[in-house]
Amino acid sequence: MNGQTRTAVETRGQFVSQGRSPGNENRRWHGTRRECRLGDRGQTQLCSSLTCSLCCIVRTSYDLNLFGKKTGWGRYDVSINMNV
Repeated sequence: MNGQTRTAVETRGQFVSQGRSPGNENRRWHGTRRECRLGDRGQTQLCSSLTCSLCCIVRTSYDLNLFGKKTGWGRYDVSINMNV
């Protein structure tokens, strides 16, 4: 998101006052659901939930047999990388 767009979205939504990122800018995990706050500012620890898809992916990598099972859709490509 460019600076002008971020500022315009922030002006309308006042996300910083709610403790969120300016302009509601967030990293997304291609439809992966999470039960924890991993990825939020300062949150770097994996949770212990066996049903938190995000932490399970980070912990064990992608299991393509489970791809799209919870959401019914998804995006996968060998070029998608994940940095944590």
